[in-house]
Amino acid sequence: MGRLKPFIALVLVILILHPLSPVAAQGATTHFENVEMGISFDMPADWTVRVEADRLTAGTQADLDLFTNNQLPQGLIFSIVVGSYNGLGLQNAAGLPDQLVRLAPSGATPSAPESVVYGNATGYQTEFTIPDSAIATRVALLNIVGARLAVVRGLAQESVWPTIVAQFEALVQTLNFSLPAGLTNPFDALPDDDGGVLWQYQSGQLPGEAPLTLGGITYDDFGVMYIAAGPRGFLALNQETGEFMNFLPPIYDNDNYVDVAIGPDARLYFANATERGNQRIMVTDRVGGFANSWGVEGDAPGQFAPGMPRSISVSKEGDVWVISEGHAIAPTQRLYRFDSLGNLLQMIDLDTIVPGMKDLHVANEVNEDRLFVVGKEGGLQMLNWDGTPLITRINEEILNEAVPLDIATGPSGMIVIATQNQGFIQLTSIGELLDRFGIPYDATRGGAYQPGEYLMPAGLGISRDSVVYFAETNPTTGFAQMQAFSFSGESVLAMPGRTPEIDDSQVSVGTSGGPITYGTTVRGILNNLSPEQDYTFEALPGDVVLITLRDVSEEQILDTLLILLDANQNEIATNDDANTPPAGFKPTDSVLRFTPGVAGTYIIRVTRFGGNGEYELSLTQE
Repeated sequence: MGRLKPFIALVLVILILHPLSPVAAQGATTHFENVEMGISFDMPADWTVRVEADRLTAGTQADLDLFTNNQLPQGLIFSIVVGSYNGLGLQNAAGLPDQLVRLAPSGATPSAPESVVYGNATGYQTEFTIPDSAIATRVALLNIVGARLAVVRGLAQESVWPTIVAQFEALVQTLNFSLPAGLTNPFDALPDDDGGVLWQYQSGQLPGEAPLTLGGITYDDFGVMYIAAGPRGFLALNQETGEFMNFLPPIYDNDNYVDVAIGPDARLYFANATERGNQRIMVTDRVGGFANSWGVEGDAPGQFAPGMPRSISVSKEGDVWVISEGHAIAPTQRLYRFDSLGNLLQMIDLDTIVPGMKDLHVANEVNEDRLFVVGKEGGLQMLNWDGTPLITRINEEILNEAVPLDIATGPSGMIVIATQNQGFIQLTSIGELLDRFGIPYDATRGGAYQPGEYLMPAGLGISRDSVVYFAETNPTTGFAQMQAFSFSGESVLAMPGRTPEIDDSQVSVGTSGGPITYGTTVRGILNNLSPEQDYTFEALPGDVVLITLRDVSEEQILDTLLILLDANQNEIATNDDANTPPAGFKPTDSVLRFTPGVAGTYIIRVTRFGGNGEYELSLTQE
């Protein structure tokens, strides 16, 4: 009995009695719930629960009295202590197994930690006997909602433990952890008025071209970003400025590039959701040249369900991870690992990790060589490099409310999840919410996206400098956009609802092209990093169109140049110097008037004959 008193201190059962409903017949159960702790479970109706702050213990009244008085209980004692990762000196959930072993008292021999699911929480458990006490115990360390930890224990006399352990196992399967009453809406506590947009690329749909549907994002070591563009192939942008570089067509006309990752071989690996029965993984060089392909439609291992894959990630070792959902036979939800040549290395049944997940996305944390999987339901899953689950259902309740759409990882363990209802969420691998960004797209206003606006992000990426990128296409308007933003610091582009506000006729300095309409005035910057920018607009036959471009910088050294093109990039007109400049213009500013002969999309190319500076572009119908 010499070890029993210190163990009582270890499990923190300094308790206050909370009365329950009257005792029912032997074998009946009752439901216990404590909203302040965010815990509920089913237990024998003759039990009592004692609670103090973040800890509780349960058992019969007689057993609790015996245990509190340093005597052996006759039945099961059940306890839960809720704490934080920091409180246990943990940075992430990967340290749970080692920390669990350290919870055992000196002299005990804990069993090897094994992964477990207790109700709606996951973690690890071990079992040991407390030396010199005749007490056997099972201890679990669980990751629970709200980026918290729960230490769950069951203990009894060693002589009766084999017959009592089944009662403990049944009880823990009824556990339900929720947000404590004081933390019912953690999003309210997140800062969302800081950070800002660094640049925005935007384009409309061009007649005669395949649909532009922006998706996954990656980048190389030379400042080039690659964005999956659906049937159009992929888009290349300047990573620093968002300046358009090129559209690279797909290998085949019916390809559908929905996600992209770059491998250690500097090749681009595309998730190709084509209607064809083969080549579901397409590998190209960085200018779109064919390098390799694999993957056929079917239900055998390594084959893909219709419309799959839609998410792809490549590890630092060159392993290619992809998800295939909706197979006709089990496993229906699959996580595949291929080598860079397309040989299947592993198939994981995702329903064995968290049943019922859907619309899944995978991201690889290169520094730690871990995988993260997230879907619209089921929370965040952290897997080891070989697909072994480390911790699952991370912040399930919170993320289900937000509805995740994509995930990306960055330096120092940075994780960002794009969501349908809460914009872009920055969080840690234990689910701790750090920051939020984004403004819901104003569908009532319609038209082009404004800086900071999102609708249904389909691609997400993070730079080595922690800049976040997202891409999407509005299925109603056809506008496709990509934005670069940071969670902190000042915005380069003015955002709706921020100071200064913008409206439909004004876009701030730093815009980098995109759709505009009659009556619009935009500003931007031309320099060596961004020497030209393209704007698109729709015109009808007979429209009398006036386009003006002028230098509005203080230095007045920018010599502007206007070029007008049709949708096929054929030059229609150009103007370097205004012959008769309007009021407020100088001779080196540019003015163009034209009347289109056919309806369609036209391109205004804003560039310069010389100099650098801020410009103002106006499009009007006279």
